[in-house]
Amino acid sequence: MNSFNIKLSYFAAVPFATIALFLSSASGALYQTTSESVPSTTIYDINGKLHAYIGVLLIPNGTYTGSVLNAANLSNADLAGATLTGANLSDVNLSNVDLTDATLTSTNLNGADLTEVVLTGATLTATKFTDTILTGVITGSLLGAPLELPAQWNLIHGYLIGPGANLTNALLATANLAAANLTGVISGNITGTPALPPDWELLNGYLVGPVLI
Repeated sequence: MNSFNIKLSYFAAVPFATIALFLSSASGALYQTTSESVPSTTIYDINGKLHAYIGVLLIPNGTYTGSVLNAANLSNADLAGATLTGANLSDVNLSNVDLTDATLTSTNLNGADLTEVVLTGATLTATKFTDTILTGVITGSLLGAPLELPAQWNLIHGYLIGPGANLTNALLATANLAAANLTGVISGNITGTPALPPDWELLNGYLVGPVLI
């Protein structure tokens, strides 16, 4: 017989009548005991990583093609390998979310908060990033070309590069960053001999420039 631990916290701006309850077994498997309609503002945070939104369990490698999750709070979720093709994630709080190897083809991320998100290996074909917050975003080995990017951001050598990007451990080879905005970038252990903007240097794996202390 499985033993279960129950852990459920919720964040809601409005009252609600029913709760979707999830049980976590000792083996780590999740069981949903009820999934009734809940307000769109209600988010369930399960064990700090697994999230449910409007009765949908969001898990690594899950498929959520065409899902409408706009304005949700999914911070800290583990969505590595998830398929979010055509999903509406506009204005979603995705801060600190793991989207490693996720498929974001034609995904709407306009106005979303992607602070410190991990996007390494993600597919960004026709992804919309208008007014998206990308501070501290970790990328590399990105596939496809976004339809839109925020001002001063570029896709270069498989990395999203712009103000505040996290380029720690980046493999830049001979990438051309001469026109990139490197203000506030996080660096360390960078390899390669990239072309850099005026007054910038790569020293001992760190990007050092006139506005970086």
